[in-house]
Amino acid sequence: MKNDNSIIPTGNSMVSITMGNPQIFKFELNEYRASKFVHLVQVVLTARYNIKGVSSISFNLKSVRSPCSVTSYTLLIVADCPISKQLHFEYSSLLITAKETVPVQDYVSSNVSTYELLQELPRNYRPPSSMAVAIPISGNVYNVHPQTISDERFMTYSYSAKRRLKGFCDNKLNRTSCSCTSAHKFSSLEKYSDCREKVYKVLYDYTYKLNFSMLHNKMHYTHNEDSEDISKYLIYIEEVNGRDDTVYFASDNADTFCSTKPNQVLCRSRVDEHTPPDSESAKLLNFLTSGKTKRVFNASQLSIKFLGMGLFHFRVTLATGYSFCSLQDEFQAYVINPPLPFPTGTIIRLTVSFSMGAVMVAIYMRLIFKKYNKEDKNVESNVQSVNNHHRRPRMSIVTEEDMKALRSKLRSSFQA
Repeated sequence: MKNDNSIIPTGNSMVSITMGNPQIFKFELNEYRASKFVHLVQVVLTARYNIKGVSSISFNLKSVRSPCSVTSYTLLIVADCPISKQLHFEYSSLLITAKETVPVQDYVSSNVSTYELLQELPRNYRPPSSMAVAIPISGNVYNVHPQTISDERFMTYSYSAKRRLKGFCDNKLNRTSCSCTSAHKFSSLEKYSDCREKVYKVLYDYTYKLNFSMLHNKMHYTHNEDSEDISKYLIYIEEVNGRDDTVYFASDNADTFCSTKPNQVLCRSRVDEHTPPDSESAKLLNFLTSGKTKRVFNASQLSIKFLGMGLFHFRVTLATGYSFCSLQDEFQAYVINPPLPFPTGTIIRLTVSFSMGAVMVAIYMRLIFKKYNKEDKNVESNVQSVNNHHRRPRMSIVTEEDMKALRSKLRSSFQA
C-alpha cells in the first residue's frame, strides 16, 4: 500500500478471504500490522482427520489503490496422498553376515559372492501349511515351472484348486516362456510370486530388528529422496500365505511403552482374547487395521522371530489415519536350520545326553582308579622298604623229629 495522504480511512475491510470447502480444512486467520501502511495476514489451514478432498482459498483486495494489476489470488489446496510418498522395508535388517543387500544384477546372474545370502526356491514351491505339507492353503506359487507341474499335487484339494496357473506363466509350456523380467524376479510383491526364484536366508529362532523408512521422492527420474521419521507411524503386519502367529512372533516392546503412556493410540488399541468385540479397544483396532489383524505395532521398534521353516511372505501396511496414503510394502525370507521334529529330535538329544554322561562317568572312574592304584603302589613300596630295613634273621624250620624229642623230654619230666 502506497503512502497516499488523499486516502481517507473508512474503517471498512480492505481484504476479503473466502474458503471454498470448509469441510476439508480447519480455518484460522491471524493479522499483524508491521507498520502504518504494511499489514500481514496469516492463514493457517489444518487438514481434518482422515478426510481427503480438494478446497480453495481466495484473497480479494477491495477498493485499494495499488500499483499491482492483479488484486485477487486463489490457491487450490489438495488433501490427498502425494505420488512420491512410499513405505519402504530395508532388507539389510534381515542380514546377519552382510551389511548390503544383493543388487538385481547379482540376483539374476547368481553371483558366487552372494550365493550364501540367497536360498534357491524349489520348482513350483508353495509355503508350508499348518494343516499338512501336502495340503497347501496359499494360492501363491513361487518359481513356477509349467513343464514340471503335477496335477495331483496342485489340484487334489479345493484349497489348491482355487489357483491354477495365472499371471506370468499362464498358458505357457516352460519356464523360459513366462513373461518374467529381471525386476519381476527380484521383486517381493505378491503379484510377482510366479517369477520369484530366490529369497534371503534367515536363521531359525533368531530375533531380527526390522527397519522401515518413509520416503518422499523429489523427482521420479532421480534418486533424490527425503526420509521421514518413522517412529510416529503405526503399522500392522500380515503373512500373505496364511501362516499364523504360531510360527513367528512379532513384538515392539509396547508393554514397557504403555506402562508410562497408556493413553497413546498404540496402547488403547491393544486387545486380547478376553476383550469383548464391542469395546472401545476393539473398535479402534478395527479402524486402524480394517479388521485384518489383532495388533498394530510401532514402526520403529518392530522385531520378529521365526519359529517355523520354509518361506515367509509378509505384507506391512500403514495404519489407517496416519496418512492420506494407503502405504504398503512386502518382504520375503526363507528360514533355514530348523530343529529336528518330535520325537526324532527328542530321542537324539536324550541319546546324546546319556552317551556324554556315560563317557564322563567312565573318564571319572578311570581317573579315580589310576589315582588309588598309584597310592597303593607307593604304600606297598614304603612297607617293603621298612621291612627290609628291620628284617630279622631267618629261623630254622621245626621238623617232626624235633617235636618227638621235645615230647620225650616233657614226658620224662612229668613222670619224675
